[in-house]
Amino acid sequence: MGTTPPSIVAMRVLPMEMNDVCTFEADIEYSGGAVVEIETRLEVGEPQNNKGTECSSNAGAAPSDLEDLSNQLNLGDGVNDSQEPKRV
Repeated sequence: MGTTPPSIVAMRVLPMEMNDVCTFEADIEYSGGAVVEIETRLEVGEPQNNKGTECSSNAGAAPSDLEDLSNQLNLGDGVNDSQEPKRV
């Protein structure tokens, strides 16, 4: 096996034949004898305007799945050591 880690040599985003669809290509070098093929699709659309659908009582509430993720990652109060606390 090789001693150097895989490295990304080049990345490209190219338009496809279909409207509003692009392809992403990445050239990865690895001397360890493995072949990796990654294919993904990213569809970009117009942002949706949902101004009238938001309930005022839930305006500042985070969804429960985000709260669960925060608990799993032990994010605590969200203050990073490298950041100064926000002053209100």
